[in-house]
Formats: sequence, structure tokens, C-alpha cells
Amino acid sequence: MRNQPYVPKSKILVELSFTTGVTERGWVFVAVDSRELDVFNSPVTFFPFLDEGNMIRFVNKTQVVQVTPLERR
Repeated sequence: MRNQPYVPKSKILVELSFTTGVTERGWVFVAVDSRELDVFNSPVTFFPFLDEGNMIRFVNKTQVVQVTPLERR
């Protein structure tokens, strides 16, 4: 049983560019009533990222310098 309400999310394909110069493609999870930008403007430091190898990682937003959406919702 959940203690917090469930928030439905969409999976959005993006390309992330990191401070290290590395670029990765994968998916971020965005509440259905939000924009991709809202993930990065929230006060939470980390966000889940599903990479192309199907690994979920928690990415520190301070390490991301650019986010390019690769699909539209």
C-alpha cells in the first residue's frame, strides 16, 4: 500500500549532455500534466533516467548542461 498519492507519468525520449562532455540518449519520466522542463526546475536534486541499455539511474541535475527532447508528447 502506498503512503503517497500515485502520479501518472509519461516516458519522454531525450538526449542529455553532461558537464563531462558525455552525451546520452534515454527516457525521463514526466507527470502527464507537466512539461519536460518541470523535471529540471523542481527542487528535487536527482531524477530517474532510463538509458538505452534499460538501466534506471538517478542523475544529479547539477551534472546536466543540456536536455534535448527527441520526441513530442
